Amino acid sequence: MQMVDKAALVVGGSKGVGLALCVLLKQQGYQVYSTCRTSTDALQAAQVQVITGVDLEDDSCQQPILQAIGKQKLHLLLVVAGLQHYDTLKTLDRKLVRQQLEVNAVGPLFLVQALQQHLADSAKVVLLASRMGSLTQVDFTAGDVYGYRMGKAALHIAGVTLARDFKKVGIPVGLIHPGVVNTEMYNTLQVAKNTPMEKRGVNTLTPEQSAERIYKLVQGLNLENTGSFWDADKGIRIPW
Repeated sequence: MQMVDKAALVVGGSKGVGLALCVLLKQQGYQVYSTCRTSTDALQAAQVQVITGVDLEDDSCQQPILQAIGKQKLHLLLVVAGLQHYDTLKTLDRKLVRQQLEVNAVGPLFLVQALQQHLADSAKVVLLASRMGSLTQVDFTAGDVYGYRMGKAALHIAGVTLARDFKKVGIPVGLIHPGVVNTEMYNTLQVAKNTPMEKRGVNTLTPEQSAERIYKLVQGLNLENTGSFWDADKGIRIPW
């Protein structure tokens, strides 16, 4: 395999924001690798290298990735994959809470660990964070969704700790909230919450708009602001 100067890995690129990032990065001249559990027609049409069978709950999920990238160094690692189950205090399910912790925090951490030797000297690592995992920014979704909130909060501290360790080798780590994006996950949550139809999708971003804003923040990510938490929609830092 011929080595390239701009290679990006998008973990979770089959749909939504992940897919939009694959398309955008391809347009920006990156050799794009995208992981998914099962590919989609849209992802195949993006003309990126698709790595199927990657499930962040699986301890060996890094194996197909390592096989696909070979000796290629990654200049950008974006962990986008996530899982959300709607729950309330009455409907909490221990198995589902654990699953969300695995997919949203534990899996990403161990995947970054497995890929650290494959990061270029100039690499950047980005974890798709969420305001729903912030201890202060809960104004627009005041309660419920325990497992998802816990998973994203755990991802945040993992990301901050990674930033401290990776700073020693010159690699910045960013945590980016993609904005409120009109995706399958968003709409599933609105249905579960019985949000009136006329209010669904109001003031949301398209996946393409979110991807553009995320990429702008990625371009500004450096060792001075490594480990910080950003809102892609507004382009500002978010309190933890």
